[in-house]
Amino acid sequence: MHGVLSPEIYSAPNGGVSVRIANDFRKSVIFVGEQQGGSFVPKGTAFLLAGKKYGGQCNYILTAYHVAKAVDDLGYSLRLNMRPSGSNMIEAPKFDWSFDKDADLAVAIYDAPSGSDIFYLPDSMLFRDDKIKSKRVEGGTPAYVAGLFNRFAGTDRNLPVVHTGHIALLPEDEEIPLKDERSGLDAKCRCFLVQIQTLPGCSGSPVFIRRPVKTFPLPKPYEDTGMFPESYGAPFLLGIWHGSWKDEPDGVVKNALNVSEGSVVPTSFGIVIPAQRIVNLLESAEMASKREKYAAKQERKTAPTADLLPHGKSGAQIDAEMKQILKTMLFTPPSLHKKKKRSRKKK
Repeated sequence: MHGVLSPEIYSAPNGGVSVRIANDFRKSVIFVGEQQGGSFVPKGTAFLLAGKKYGGQCNYILTAYHVAKAVDDLGYSLRLNMRPSGSNMIEAPKFDWSFDKDADLAVAIYDAPSGSDIFYLPDSMLFRDDKIKSKRVEGGTPAYVAGLFNRFAGTDRNLPVVHTGHIALLPEDEEIPLKDERSGLDAKCRCFLVQIQTLPGCSGSPVFIRRPVKTFPLPKPYEDTGMFPESYGAPFLLGIWHGSWKDEPDGVVKNALNVSEGSVVPTSFGIVIPAQRIVNLLESAEMASKREKYAAKQERKTAPTADLLPHGKSGAQIDAEMKQILKTMLFTPPSLHKKKKRSRKKK
């Protein structure tokens, strides 16, 4: 399913309007995991994006670099929801990934199987760096992570949840370290710091925001005070969830959770790779080349085979002849035929 997301509008208690995150956000999410004893155990998250504005029309799967490496190196599977129920397990898929290792980002061209109960987020939602000021986004702006909750992920279908919080810090000149031991990721990047509590497995999830807007006309009681109430408008894709900021637990947490020495636990802060890095990767020469190859491959699939073509003509030749026939039919005036009078023979 493709389309443009329309935020759900409803009346706010103060008489203004507010916006809820559309359910289609959750349908863009795919779980990544492994088979254990005949059961699917989710380990990470990916999501779907419909490209049009940046680099050309194409469908993509996006996730974190360290999650994509697990798909390649460990043979992880994808699980997609199907209509009207159930799910489809795609075991050890082979993707032609494009990586931005400095930003823990992976993108590949991907068309979901027919019948999938999914949604491709439009790339017009990508929140470029230049929108930060124009859309009045700052610390405290509500943010949402749609992804895996590993304690209740769904048995027969994916059940992505929406984690809620807010932007704690906009990207600054100082870069934030990005690390993952298994994949060897060790990078630094200008990122958003978001205060949202998640559990392991959310890496690769899409992160959304809603831009603040003023409401007009002013509802009571603001009309007599001159105050401007705020609501929230169009949703944007802020970026990709790299992961929770982990640290050693303090004594109280260590004792309460019975955490062993040397272990780290998630804090209530997470790191979000900016959507600008997605835009940069989609518009890269590498992705442009892959789109050209993909388009050529799709064209070959739909082209008629030589043994089906009459008189040994190519598909292009037949298309040209058909166009000429249609042109002749459309623009040639009908000829007027005069009926010939039949001569009657005298008996």
